[in-house]
Amino acid sequence: MRIGTVALVRTQNAAPAIVDFLSYDVGNVDQSFGSLSDTDSLLVGPLLSPTPGSTNSDNLEIREFLLESPNQFRLTWTSVAGRRYRVETRDSMSTPWVAIGVEIVADGPNLTVRIHLRADGQAYYRVARLD
Repeated sequence: MRIGTVALVRTQNAAPAIVDFLSYDVGNVDQSFGSLSDTDSLLVGPLLSPTPGSTNSDNLEIREFLLESPNQFRLTWTSVAGRRYRVETRDSMSTPWVAIGVEIVADGPNLTVRIHLRADGQAYYRVARLD
């Protein structure tokens, strides 16, 4: 069962470019994979309890990350009708997440948004399920 994909993106020739990506999966429902310590990212493996406090069922999956122009990309992910989602961004791993736009209520199995890239071309993005 595929759980998700993470992409590392950098600016190249004044446009975002995917440098690397990782698709990951967890074989069992209610099993999480990762590191308990943010300071020791080399020690990763199955976690004893689901994180961050809920199961891995109904996890969203990034279906598409497509650069549509030098300053905009399209992001599509799996969704559950009636659930609320929000796209968030931050400057670095040490800054807080900030919402981009408004909450979106899913009306089908996928959601798509268009996001304008920042002028400096550097940011982290995530999709948060709110309920």
